Amino acid sequence: MSDIQIEIVTKTITQPEGKKYKQMEVIYKNLSFQGKVENKKIIDFYAKEIWPALEDAKQGAVFTISRAKEGEYWTWKGITAGAVGKSSSPATQSTGSGTSSAARTYVADDVKQDMIIRQSSLASAVNFCKDKELKHDDVLIIASQFVEFVYNKPFTNVKPNPVKAALPADLDDDLGDLPI
Repeated sequence: MSDIQIEIVTKTITQPEGKKYKQMEVIYKNLSFQGKVENKKIIDFYAKEIWPALEDAKQGAVFTISRAKEGEYWTWKGITAGAVGKSSSPATQSTGSGTSSAARTYVADDVKQDMIIRQSSLASAVNFCKDKELKHDDVLIIASQFVEFVYNKPFTNVKPNPVKAALPADLDDDLGDLPI
């Protein structure tokens, strides 16, 4: 027997026409194997131990599944809500080959938003400067000015603006109050 951790992506419960039993198809992320998306069909009368927990499971719910290999297939034998056992370590996860790999890292929403804004501002600065002969440091300064503009902060790292100097006079007038 071995344990795996899963995160529910979706589940579908159906009752085949003319049959008394129900079947459930569970699509899940195998958190014990690099978050690989897999699926499992479960029949209610065959999986009496795990059916009730999965029937009420919501998207994103995490379970530890005890399983045993029967012939060519892994059969789910038990279920525990949440992550338990050695595979719940946030630092590493087993890949099944005797090695371990870095676990998925979750980033807080505010940090993720900052990263998105910085990446977008950098892309915008590169696009803005693509036809100008500037050093990469100048592009980074422009990108940081875009970030500061998004956050409505005063510009802290302003030095003589190479972009304004490189712009034709008529384009410079069109820019108005842009932070460049």
